[in-house]
Amino acid sequence: MDLSAGAGLHASHYDGQSGDGSYVARTAQMHMISQIEVG
Repeated sequence: MDLSAGAGLHASHYDGQSGDGSYVARTAQMHMISQIEVG
């Protein structure tokens, strides 16, 4: 969790504009970080 929070992932899609794909990108990043942090 330190890795994802430190990278700003917890609020990343709120920084984007509507239709720019930031929500989809955040979802993919959350999936990847959940795999990494579990080990």
